[in-house]
Amino acid sequence: MIFMIPTIVAGVCSSLLAGSLPPPEDRPDIVLIVADDLGWGDVSFLDATDIQTPSIDALAGSGAILTDFHAGAPVCTPSRYAMFTGRHSWRSRGGLGGVLMIFDQSHRTRGFKEDERTFAESLERLGYDTMLAGKWHLGHGDAKVSPLANGFGGFVGCRGGCIDYFTHSYATVPDWWRNDEPVVEEGEATDLIADAAANFILEHGTDGDDDDPFLLVVSFTAPHYGKSCLEEVASDPGTLVTRKAGGLRNDVDGVPRQPVNTLQATIADLEAVGGSLVVEGGPTATAVVTDSVKIEPAVRRRHYAAMMKALDDGVARVLSALESSGRDNVVVIFTADNGPDETVSNAGSSGRWKGGKHGLAEGGTRVPSILRWPGVVPAGSSIDQLGGLIDLHPTFLRLAGHNGDLPRFDGVDLLPAWRDGGEIDRHLAFRHGGRRSIRLGDWKWMDGRLFDLARDPGEKTDLASANPEIAADLAALSRLADQPMSEPRGVSEIPDQGGNSR
Repeated sequence: MIFMIPTIVAGVCSSLLAGSLPPPEDRPDIVLIVADDLGWGDVSFLDATDIQTPSIDALAGSGAILTDFHAGAPVCTPSRYAMFTGRHSWRSRGGLGGVLMIFDQSHRTRGFKEDERTFAESLERLGYDTMLAGKWHLGHGDAKVSPLANGFGGFVGCRGGCIDYFTHSYATVPDWWRNDEPVVEEGEATDLIADAAANFILEHGTDGDDDDPFLLVVSFTAPHYGKSCLEEVASDPGTLVTRKAGGLRNDVDGVPRQPVNTLQATIADLEAVGGSLVVEGGPTATAVVTDSVKIEPAVRRRHYAAMMKALDDGVARVLSALESSGRDNVVVIFTADNGPDETVSNAGSSGRWKGGKHGLAEGGTRVPSILRWPGVVPAGSSIDQLGGLIDLHPTFLRLAGHNGDLPRFDGVDLLPAWRDGGEIDRHLAFRHGGRRSIRLGDWKWMDGRLFDLARDPGEKTDLASANPEIAADLAALSRLADQPMSEPRGVSEIPDQGGNSR
């Protein structure tokens, strides 16, 4: 055997628990910024040349680029399940191993089970104030599966996976909430999410002895299906376009109706609101009918650039609030829930990597990611440690000062790499649509094929026949991920220091 295969896929080895941890009074605030469907070719600090993201670039320059950081899955709900729980999505017993859809009535009861804990609940138990601004997509049917039922003290955003940016509806279903109350608010969703996050930060003000640390998750819906509600105003493919309500609208007999998000709604959904759809925009934009989206590629990319501008502005708003607050012990992480949508209905780019959303090639899971930790992580650096969203729960527990044994996770504590500059010997397992892949070092195994990403980032040359032992070992690691995980599933054994319990 080439590699030593651990006896469990979820354990945290003792070497990862070593090292000093921050004392309770020095526990940092944690701000996690999550973009929706983002690739290496969409941000200018990595591979984008036609889109500029100055605020995100500045964040990268003030911290470290995480060069080998991955989503939990190549689609939204399973990736977010892994992010919040630190567990593979196929362990979900509440139907979160697949994408939740608002129009599917069978999905209304899906969500976290009572003993499936999120990192928000873990940190709440450790005395953190917790807030989610933006997208949830882990339960939308009732309050029992909402963010407030799963560790967040406050919530502003959408429970589902995608909304029109101005009407805040998925087709005809409104989906905008403050805590557990549906509300109607004016404004573009990206701006509203950024404002909610900024207000939460500013309410905490300057550090004080009696002020609890906070966990803030800023989960933008951009640039997911970013073409909706945009007006194309530029002929230069490299020029950003403006955002405008009604850029994509339902137009029946010349009478404007509520905008609908055609790019995720089904044909039946569109027929339910009546008529065909048109795109207002430049001369190259063509009519949109109920069974397809027909827009020139250059126009789609300009629409996408507008949503990237909105995302970049939102990140700037959050970072500005942090600076104004005077809080200087803050860990900021920027990442994405999965790779870009490169299909006809969108225009994302995975840059140098192959594939995108819905696939297990690197472009589907390797996402643009940044870690800013002033005084700990050098500005302008990079961290090559293999890691991902699945590692955030155990890592956040250590950041929050939990020194006891960790619950059983599939993810690992990344502090030895992030803080101490060490190297963690680990692998990452992925599944989607009946397919499997494993990452270990530069090797990638995917459904029997083997690639050396250091020499072949495009995953073009299958090396399985030339390296049968390596291929066999990685296949064994993939099967190992099938093993059930013993209890405990969550954080019930962590002392409640914040007066919170579930």
